[in-house]
Formats: sequence, structure tokens, C-alpha cells
Amino acid sequence: MKRAFLIAACAWGVACSAANDKSQGAPATDAAGGITADVGGDTAGPELDGGPTTQPTITPDAACLTSTNSAKAKPANLLFQLDVSGSMNCPATDTASASCTASASSRWSVFRSKLEATLATLPDQNSAGLMHYPTGSGIFSGQPTGCVPQTPDVAIGPLATTRSQIGTSLNARTPVGGTPTHDAVTVALAQLQKVSATTGNRFLVLATDGNATFCSSCDLSCDTAALATDSDKMVAEVAAAAKAGIRTFVIGVPGSQGFRTILSRLAAAGGTQVSPTCSDSGPSYCHYDMTTATDFGAALQAALASIGGAALSCTYDIPKSDGSFDPGLVNVDISSGGKDSQVGRDTKRANGWDYSDDGTQIVLYGPACDEAKGTTDGAVTILYGCKTVIQ
Repeated sequence: MKRAFLIAACAWGVACSAANDKSQGAPATDAAGGITADVGGDTAGPELDGGPTTQPTITPDAACLTSTNSAKAKPANLLFQLDVSGSMNCPATDTASASCTASASSRWSVFRSKLEATLATLPDQNSAGLMHYPTGSGIFSGQPTGCVPQTPDVAIGPLATTRSQIGTSLNARTPVGGTPTHDAVTVALAQLQKVSATTGNRFLVLATDGNATFCSSCDLSCDTAALATDSDKMVAEVAAAAKAGIRTFVIGVPGSQGFRTILSRLAAAGGTQVSPTCSDSGPSYCHYDMTTATDFGAALQAALASIGGAALSCTYDIPKSDGSFDPGLVNVDISSGGKDSQVGRDTKRANGWDYSDDGTQIVLYGPACDEAKGTTDGAVTILYGCKTVIQ
């Protein structure tokens, strides 16, 4: 009898966990959490023709197959906190003006259009919300809730609902006022803390085009030294959020060149540095620095795509043990463009899959992970019962 072959798409910005069609257990582990079974050795089940290096495809009708494990989409939760101070009306080529007249070529116009285009590409099961800062152009010193809205323009929710709402909010806003970045970060992180971690990974996406002009609590009167101390506190706040499972991406829009060190520190503290060799002192900063980009629109589009790739997890949960699970009889398949490709187990974690250190998850690594991230029509399936293919 043909067995049910259950798959689910694993696309941009989606963390995936497994929910199998037959109860399967976690692999046995030792005291240190490592796999104790002889995975890929002499286990039950037939030998695969051609040997492990040929990467044979195990079909849904393979005689050895006992069940399949569908990759159940688990949405990523993204909250965009956008600087809409007066300087966002300036074109990307104007890095000196504090404010400009709104125009079709402004930083804000470009950012708005690229963000809308990006949201249009995301699967509906992802969730997103939108905030902005400041509230307006007034003087807010001494008014703790006066300079930054305390609630989102669009609350975090499935993109099927929020995509159009975010577009409407973006198109209705004209940049004006100063830059209370610390308060903006604080309220955005507070909103993400309300989102349960069980619903998926949580991300703050902060975009700004200039130096902070307020200290926290909407203090506009603080001097340069106080602003530096305040920035240190903001970095510490982002680091604490990262430890709690909320990561922060940072986009430095043209005009933010004087704030690059702080933005770079925020990205590193938020666990989203763009490269392992980045530096807070440059020239390769840890955030998405667009201050030297020759084409702001293209650079922004690439950054948003990169953020999407980073938001995708290549980790799949294995259901709790019922005593029948054999870690030597597990395989992973990726389908894309109508073609299936077998992913072998790679204990060196360079290209393939392996069990997590605690033995409770299957994780894709290297090009195998990139393939899962890069396909928009594909799926990842975990197959049980046939001898594990080893890279």
C-alpha cells in the first residue's frame, strides 16, 4: 500500500518543526547529550544500492520506509521599527541635512517601496508588525511617553492580514521630528516580549538614518557624554533581549554614518552581525551599513533579502521518544522545482544534516541549509525506516 507522503513548504523567514504522521521518538543520548546509537552502521533495514556516496533517493514507496515526517511551518515574528525623523525626507545622496521636503526620491520613499515589495514575497504563515518613531515634531523632554508611540501602528500578526495594513500605514506617513532611538528600541522589544517564543523566532528590525538626538525617557536636553552613556545602555538592553531569544537586525540608512559604531554594536549585541570578521570601527561594520552604497534601493533590497535568509531556521524537532525510534534509520529529503534530492548525514556539519547536540532535533548545515532556504516551492521531509545515508 502506498504510504502517505506528507510535506510542507519551508520558505523565507520560516522556522520549521516536525510533526510526524506516526509517533516517533528522539534518538538515545548519553549523559553529555550525544547520540549513542551506531548511526549509519550495521542497523536494521536493507542496504542501499550504490553505497552512501551516490546519495540514493528513498521514495515514499520504499519497502523499508515506515513513516514520513512533515515539516510543519512555524512562523517567524518580525517587528519593523522605522525611523521617520525629518531627515528621512532627504535623498540618499544628501548625508548632511537634518530635514528636507518630502519627495519621490527621498530615503523614506525608497525604503517604503522596498519594504512593501519584500513583504509581498513572504509566505502568509510568517508574522510581521510595524512601528515608527518619533511621534511628531514637538519638544518631548521630561515626557516619558511623548516621543515614541507605545503601541504598534500594525500589531504583529500573520502576513495574510497585516501585509496590506503595513502598506497602508507606510504610505500614510510623512517623516518629521527628531530621533529618540533608545526609547524606540525599548518599546519595540517590549512588544516582542509579548509574543510567545513557542510561535517561532522573534526579530526586531531597526532602521535609522542618523544619530540619536534624545536620551531615554525622551530627554532632549542630554549632552554628548550623556548620549554616549545612553547608547551603552541601549546596547546592553539589546544584548539582554538576544539572550531571551529576541534578536535585533540593524539597517543603517544613508545619513547614519556618524552613528555607525553604535549601530554596529547593536547588531553584534543582537546576534545578527553580517559577518564573523565585522568590526565596530569599520570599514566592515556588523550592521547593514548603506552609507556608502552607490544605489541605496539595490542595497536595501539585498539587505532585506539577507535578513529574510537569516530569519530562516534549518532546525526540525524530533517528537519525544516512544521507544520505537532508531536514529540509524532516518533520512532527509529536500524537494525543489519538482525534483527530490537526498541529503546525507554529515557529522562534520559542513554540508548535510546531523542531530543536534542534545539529540532532540535534526539540523541542516552548509549548502543543504542554503538549498532549503533558497527554494520557494520546495519542502523538507524526514523519512523513517530506511538505513541512514552518510555523506
